[in-house]
Amino acid sequence: MKKILLLFFSVLFVLTGSQSCSKKKGEKPTVPPLNTFVMESSDFESSNGPQRLDQTASYDNWTHSSVNVLFWQAILTINLVVPVAAYKEALNQTPKWKGAKKGWVWAFTTTVGNFKYTCKLHAKHQNNGEVKWEMFLTQDGGFKDFKWFEGTSDFNNTYGNWLLYKEPKSAQEYIKIEWKKNPTTGYEDIKYTNVLKEDNGKDSYIHYGHHNNIIYNSFYNISLTNKKQNTVNDINIEWHDKNKEGRVKDPVKYLDSDWHCWGVNLLDEQCFQ
Repeated sequence: MKKILLLFFSVLFVLTGSQSCSKKKGEKPTVPPLNTFVMESSDFESSNGPQRLDQTASYDNWTHSSVNVLFWQAILTINLVVPVAAYKEALNQTPKWKGAKKGWVWAFTTTVGNFKYTCKLHAKHQNNGEVKWEMFLTQDGGFKDFKWFEGTSDFNNTYGNWLLYKEPKSAQEYIKIEWKKNPTTGYEDIKYTNVLKEDNGKDSYIHYGHHNNIIYNSFYNISLTNKKQNTVNDINIEWHDKNKEGRVKDPVKYLDSDWHCWGVNLLDEQCFQ
């Protein structure tokens, strides 16, 4: 009887210890896909713009939309080139479990311009079922272990957020990213908000989304804040990513609250919807 009890408690101890270890470690998380970090903008890039075979034709509505989208894209590309490069490379790596304190770690190097960076992406399971992410970068001959961004996501990568810091010198909160994905409906969106304190454009944002609407299946909602002038300009853009038809609403430019449309050839046209 004593042997049976001893065996029972031994098995119970092993199972309990195994479950405790498993709970701390958790299943290996997957880095959220690139489009939860980098916004889609290809439909409004110059390479996909009008050919202007007819010099008298007007492409004003598409061009105005393109300028506003690419303005944001330029800001993000220039200021976030290093963290974006690190994020892209993390997607190609395999993590290792480094214990409860460090969690899962993706360790690798990447080169941007003339600089080499050592990158460490940490992921830890949270009690609410989410995953906490932190990216630390070290520049050869420069800064060390700067946390360039952090965020959370659910384990299945259907929603999450990122907070990016401006630069190692100031370490100020710069851009907040919020994203969602619905694999069932195909809906997805990503929103960038300027959270830089005392910046004239603080609270400005660009919100991109894609869904299954028949007429227009993609959108940008852009809000441009000017703290000094105490003004906010909201711009709405909708288009179809296949036939390229679209429309834009901008009260400041057009002096009205109407939609202004373009057709499959990107030429201005009357709105019918």
